[in-house]
Amino acid sequence: KLEQAISIYRKVLAFKPEYAEAHNNLGNALLDLGKPEKATQSFQKALSLNPEYTEALNNLGAALCDLDRAHEATVCYRKALDLKPEYAEAHNNLGSALRDLNKMKEAEVSYRRALKLKPELAETHSNLGNILRNRGKINESIKSYRKALKLKPRFAEAHHGLGTVLKEAGRWEEAIGGYQKALD
Repeated sequence: KLEQAISIYRKVLAFKPEYAEAHNNLGNALLDLGKPEKATQSFQKALSLNPEYTEALNNLGAALCDLDRAHEATVCYRKALDLKPEYAEAHNNLGSALRDLNKMKEAEVSYRRALKLKPELAETHSNLGNILRNRGKINESIKSYRKALKLKPRFAEAHHGLGTVLKEAGRWEEAIGGYQKALD
């Protein structure tokens, strides 16, 4: 289906090359297909047509992260947030890029901002759990993973993270349960 979507977006762009949203959507399809370099080109084209297109900035950041260019990604996320400070997903993605740059304290702040704006983001609760675990805040980490799992009960990564932090806390039986749920 992604190949079909890509074909449709390319046909649309053949008739209307100035359609920024189609370039952004093409970029998303390419990114989902595992082609971040080509996706980056589509997002950049969308931004050349509309430099304040926050979704394209966020998506360009995601593609750059996939290319191990986290520093460049943070620039995209920060620009998107300058334009749209309430953009929770960009705060989450900035947190992930900062984590990749080993800036754990800043990543924690970004994740918390995202959750203040959109407390229903299960992935962000899990991301925050990872950071808190890495920063030695075990009880807070457990709470974060549990919030993620309350929102998304079959979230394997959160089950695994919870199992890991419980193991680190010496709560072996609970840890095993978390790992088993991650495998289900």
